[in-house]
This record gives sequence, structure tokens and C-alpha cells, in this order.
Amino acid sequence: MGNRLKAGGPKIGNCHPDPVQQEKLVWSLDSKGLFSVKSLYRSLNTKKENSEEVFTAGVWKYKVLLKIVVFGWLVEKRKVPTVDNLRKRGMILTNICVCCMSNEESTDHLFGHCPFFNQVWSAILSSFAISWPFPSSTNHVLAAWHGVSLSKSRSSIWRMTLLAAWWAIWEERNNCCFRDASHPVTYVITRFQHLVIEWACNTINISGNPLLFDHQLSGM
Repeated sequence: MGNRLKAGGPKIGNCHPDPVQQEKLVWSLDSKGLFSVKSLYRSLNTKKENSEEVFTAGVWKYKVLLKIVVFGWLVEKRKVPTVDNLRKRGMILTNICVCCMSNEESTDHLFGHCPFFNQVWSAILSSFAISWPFPSSTNHVLAAWHGVSLSKSRSSIWRMTLLAAWWAIWEERNNCCFRDASHPVTYVITRFQHLVIEWACNTINISGNPLLFDHQLSGM
């Protein structure tokens, strides 16, 4: 394909073009200078991963059990075994969310937009007097969670609430899938509360109840 310009070569101002040679376009993302879908895909993925590093790093700052932290990392990376991920691995399954029975099950749906768990998120946000539209994806949820500014003690508890909610939601999803034992959403909220209180008591120097949930939350 003729001569190609190489990175690190002489600057164009110091070059004397050869009238015989025809100029060629070079694809800089490939060592051979040739365009390929693979090289473009690899470049886009690398940029995407770099942009999400701050979100991923945030998961490891939580002061909870390691298995819960790892689970949170899997949720943020959309690697939990939801139906859509299992289908990608070749399993033949009907994709339906067993909790709401009205949408396909995916990580973003289950851990953010499943109608059945809407009260869980409403309870959390209202108990901290926070109001904002729920982000579209789990990594954006994590970024939004870290963007909330609270006092030091409340901030530590606030960060725990996200993993506690994700874990309680996953437990309830598995109850529906494998134990045929679905519970009302109030059960999930109570489970979430107990997780946060347990984690807070084990990791934060507090006195009394670490979460002062309002009547709306406790009455759900």
C-alpha cells in the first residue's frame, strides 16, 4: 500500500514530498496503519473504562463486608447474573423481571428502575431529604450517590445505604427466583434498614440509632 507516515518521524515542515509517491491515509489506532472495526472498538472501550474509573474506585471505600463490596462492584459493572447477562452466556431463559413481572430483567432495571422497588428508593431519598430524578444506569447512580454533600457522620451512613439497598433488592430477587417466596416491599425496606444499622454500628462511632427514618419510611 506504499509508504506510510509513521509516528515519531520527521515533522512535515522538514519533509520534501516525493512527486512520484501518492499520499496515503494512515489509521493511527492500528500498528499497520489500516482501519479495522476491532481497533476502533478497543479504543472506545478504553476511553469508556477510563471515564468510569472514578465510579469503580468509589465502591471500594465502603466500610462493609468484603463480599458486599465485591457485589456492589459487580452491580456497577453490570456483571451480576441477571437474566440478560445469563442469556449472553448462552442460557435459554425467558427474560422477565420476577419482581415486577412487567419488564425485562437487567442490572439497570433491577437495581434502579424496577417498579416494585420504587418505594425503597423513595424511602431512602426522603429520609435524607434528598430529591432528584433517579439516574439511568447503576454507574451513574453510584456517581450521583458520591456527589451528595452531607455532614461527616450522615455522609458515611448515606454511602452505606446504596449497597444496603442493592443487597436487599438482590436478596428479594433471589427469594422470588429460587425460593418462590416473594415478600411485600415493606419487608425489603425493613431488611435494608437492618443492614444499614448493623454496618453503621460496626464501623462508625455513633450513639443511639444511626438512622432517624421519618414516619413515611417506617410506615411503608
